[in-house]
Amino acid sequence: MKKYSAKTITGKGRGKKIGFPTINLKLEKELKITGVFKGALEISNKTHQGVVFVGTSKTFGNKKKTYEIHLFDFNQEINKNTVVNLLVGTKIREIQKFKSIKDLIKAIEKDCEQAKNMKE
Repeated sequence: MKKYSAKTITGKGRGKKIGFPTINLKLEKELKITGVFKGALEISNKTHQGVVFVGTSKTFGNKKKTYEIHLFDFNQEINKNTVVNLLVGTKIREIQKFKSIKDLIKAIEKDCEQAKNMKE
């Protein structure tokens, strides 16, 4: 997995509303990649596995590139501007626009299962 230094930022809270809370990040440098990836976040010398989203959220009509991660088995609040390391691994899928929130939820569930079953 490739490692990128980042700080936590405040997001719009959409992930939490649909059952997949995310930690939103501001990276030191812009990444040229987009998509959904297996990933992890290093917080205070502990690594937490999850699914990383890099790009614009087509379902919500966002035009600004965002970096966010949904962590498995992690439910702590993290302060804004916390320094972390984002680890980005194997790509799971391209970004797509979903017809409904229900379809988005199904895709995220599938992404999480795929990421958990990957060896990297």
